[in-house]
Amino acid sequence: MSSEFEMTEPSSAPQKQGDSVPALRRAVLILDLIAKADRPLLAADIARLLDLPKSTAHGLLSVMLELDLLVRNPDGAFHMGPHPMRWADGFLSKMDILAVFKDYFAKDTALSRYTITLTVLDREEVVYIGCRHSDQPLGYMFRIGMRLPAPFTATGKMLLSELPPA
Repeated sequence: MSSEFEMTEPSSAPQKQGDSVPALRRAVLILDLIAKADRPLLAADIARLLDLPKSTAHGLLSVMLELDLLVRNPDGAFHMGPHPMRWADGFLSKMDILAVFKDYFAKDTALSRYTITLTVLDREEVVYIGCRHSDQPLGYMFRIGMRLPAPFTATGKMLLSELPPA
């Protein structure tokens, strides 16, 4: 199995001595593993890759299926279920993306030499909804609300490339 499946404890999760909820940590490791996998994984793969007892893996997987966190293919392999999308929607609906953009790039000095834009696609045009201009003159100033034809901008080309050909 390739090294892309090797998982460690999530670094953002605080570790406490004598943690009383190891099942939750294991469930998150399973979700992280399945989310990063390039193919659906069997229960035996999950148990082996995370070094879990098979009975523990099967118990966690059963509950995760019941809660729609995971879905099982007819061949028995697992992939992400629909329930995490509710969490994503709950997170994104309460997040001010423009404030996050501004805060992140205000703190990140490594990219201060570059102009960075936050852009959305509106039919055949890109609309600039956020911009952090560089210290060095670019020769062009982006304005919030400015619209340009998508095929003539780098971000527009990238956004268009993700659409179906039709």
